Amino acid sequence: MDVKHSIAIVSDSWIGLEELEQFSAIVDKYSITLFGSEACLSYIKENLPLEEITMVSLPAYPGNQTFLPGLEEKLQGFTTVLLKGRSGIFAYQVVKAKRTFQFDLLVWEDNARSFPGEGNRELQSIQKEVDQQADGYLVQSRLVERALRREGISKEQIHYIHPVVYRKVERKHTFSFDVIFASFGIAPSDWVVYFLGKMGWQSQSQDLIEAVQLLHTEATSNGKRIKVVFSGSNFPPEILRAVSLRKLDESILFVQPSLETHEALLSRCQAIFTSASVSQHRVEGNPFPFLLAMKNGIPVISSRSPLVEETVGKHRIDYCNGSSDSLARAIKKCIEAKGILQDIARKNQDKGFSREKASEDLIRLIEEKRVKPEKRHHAPSVATEAWIQPEPYETELFKKEARK
Repeated sequence: MDVKHSIAIVSDSWIGLEELEQFSAIVDKYSITLFGSEACLSYIKENLPLEEITMVSLPAYPGNQTFLPGLEEKLQGFTTVLLKGRSGIFAYQVVKAKRTFQFDLLVWEDNARSFPGEGNRELQSIQKEVDQQADGYLVQSRLVERALRREGISKEQIHYIHPVVYRKVERKHTFSFDVIFASFGIAPSDWVVYFLGKMGWQSQSQDLIEAVQLLHTEATSNGKRIKVVFSGSNFPPEILRAVSLRKLDESILFVQPSLETHEALLSRCQAIFTSASVSQHRVEGNPFPFLLAMKNGIPVISSRSPLVEETVGKHRIDYCNGSSDSLARAIKKCIEAKGILQDIARKNQDKGFSREKASEDLIRLIEEKRVKPEKRHHAPSVATEAWIQPEPYETELFKKEARK
């Protein structure tokens, strides 16, 4: 009987259900294990409808949330490791494990900012370690591919995997979904916008909050119908304060995530608001929020960005970035022009994303792009262990024992 190749996916940050579900097409060929902190994996464990992926939670280290105690030893025996991102001590832990266990290391990158650790000595050192040891880079947007090329990474090392979203939620109300809507305070006549993506001022959440306030001040019936829903386990305090200050608590809702809630909102919302956030160290290169909207036939409200152009293109409700007035007009247009929304949704669904193409790309990357042992990188470490390896948990205990 053939023995499956074993693949490990390592991430210390949020990883979406749709991102993991793309591996469902190859679970019969590979044994897949996801490693991460309990905080990152708790939601996924409860909601991922894919039992073939094993999940291993590692304890959170109180001094540094990017350190995953015991990770190196856990990676022994894997033939391929997918490292999600290049920042954080967990990335260096994977590099150390590679030197010992000699697996193939593929970096799964969705940050479209070139040299993301620029100006931070620790981040730069970690990224240099990863880049020296990487056997290839997995990207799912051309935007990220171009960013890596600007860093000097060769075209041959970068492998584009066609992104695909599998699940499509039936757009009908079930009894259980209606109970969920009632618990949120969503009435049948409400016009619902579902926010997908990273929350914070840099993700244009402020524009959305200000736009809802503007629509309320118009004192029209349509303005009062709007419900904006944010879903997450933690919400930025500045967003909560902004909503409370503007007395929009009944129009802007914050709900805890679950698969049932997520699917209920996908079945109910009239539009999805998402954006490609930009910050000092990150330009969003994750296409899955856009693909999720397209797959489910839901119109997207978004300003222009390279990732938007690459995914939904012109088939969206556009607004001027940074202008709450422009966004308010866009939402008002959505409510009043149902025909336009239906046309946009239909054209996006027609684009399609091939499951077969995605699985072919993944298998080709894992099987054909491997670096032979004699060609592996053996560059010396540039990291300083004093700062890259946290002190052990027992340090304070040892101090107390020594003082006795």
